[in-house]
Amino acid sequence: MKVTGFNFRRICLLVILLGFLSACGDNGKVAVNDLTDRIEVLGNPYQSKYKDGAYVYARNIWDMQSYQGSIYLGAGNSSNNGPAQNAGPVPIIKFDPVTQKFIQEGVVDDEQIDVYHVVNGELYTPGHDPKESWKLGNFYHRDNNGVWVKYRNIPSAIHTYSLAGYKEKLFGSLNLNDDGAAVSISEDKGKTWTVTSIGRSRVYGFLDVANSLYAIKRFPSLIQWEDEMTIDEHELYNPVYEFKEPNSFIPRKDITPEIFFPNTKLNDNKTTKIVRPLTVGEKGVYIGAYTHNDHQFLPFGVYIATSLAKGHVQVDKIPIPDQFKAWDLLFKEGYLYILTSQQNGDGVNIKVLRSTVDDLLNLSEVLDFTAHTFARSFEILDNDFYFGLGSEVENSKQWRQEELKPETGQILRIRNVLLNKSSEK
Repeated sequence: MKVTGFNFRRICLLVILLGFLSACGDNGKVAVNDLTDRIEVLGNPYQSKYKDGAYVYARNIWDMQSYQGSIYLGAGNSSNNGPAQNAGPVPIIKFDPVTQKFIQEGVVDDEQIDVYHVVNGELYTPGHDPKESWKLGNFYHRDNNGVWVKYRNIPSAIHTYSLAGYKEKLFGSLNLNDDGAAVSISEDKGKTWTVTSIGRSRVYGFLDVANSLYAIKRFPSLIQWEDEMTIDEHELYNPVYEFKEPNSFIPRKDITPEIFFPNTKLNDNKTTKIVRPLTVGEKGVYIGAYTHNDHQFLPFGVYIATSLAKGHVQVDKIPIPDQFKAWDLLFKEGYLYILTSQQNGDGVNIKVLRSTVDDLLNLSEVLDFTAHTFARSFEILDNDFYFGLGSEVENSKQWRQEELKPETGQILRIRNVLLNKSSEK
């Protein structure tokens, strides 16, 4: 057969197409970032305390925080429902990459280590739900000698959900023991506090946007807001408050769920909140989530607040892939990283996406891998990625054991991911 120039080009194109398809998965996408074969399982450090049965849930790695060359881990469960309800006290455990060991540095007298914060170069974790009287709330600080010091001095704080540093002050987001929402403010690194009440409900976190601080409560469901609350109750449950010097917060009635979570079809029957808020440049980035199993959450989107100033509110939704859920956020060396996952048959496809501080809406894929359950949290240290596996139940009052994956609590590592990524945009 005579091969003309036209046929030759067709043959070349066919060869290229076949090569392309051979590099694709079942859905036809090139798996250039699939690093499943590079996963190291470092261990399951909370398994000795939370062995099996319902206690698998308490092995959820709620947060991972790099600090002074180690990765600090959070676990436990503060929910009053199952599984493994009220599962404290909780050991403070870190992974040391030098010794390749998990090390217990302390313990919190609370039911869950939900989050760590680095404020002015120092490591803290708030007292999520004390195992003691409700007269005082806790927070914990790692001192210069590597010793965790417990401070039990926040008045009436059942829950201290988060801490934030702003203008040389330390702020705590609170739920008081009369179901009041409040913010605690300290000018001496938490030795003493002033508590400012801001109505009912709970303050879940803070956003620092364009050098202004905002306290964010949960957003009542649309059904509750429109059909069940009086006008006076709207005042008490207003979700967003703006900090004003010296120690007051004023309600921002103009910020509704539709503004705070744009381009999102919300479930009218569910309350919403923010989780994992970050300051990226002068913008606030956060995960929008439904409240679930008491203090836990189910995510539905990621958002950027460029401005929350009155008359100039600008919030955008970050477009992550369809059917993927975002569980955690990191901001490292000019990049925003988003941890996402999607159920895929019997396994879970986990992806890490990132964008630059100058173009937060333009995401690229850093890596993906397949695991038996989703990664609830992640961290980056020395070009290596670390992942903390989790599991979730659909109904905390009628949960099933098979929902609690035995891999819950495992710590995974993928080495040297960023060595070849530093120049990518």
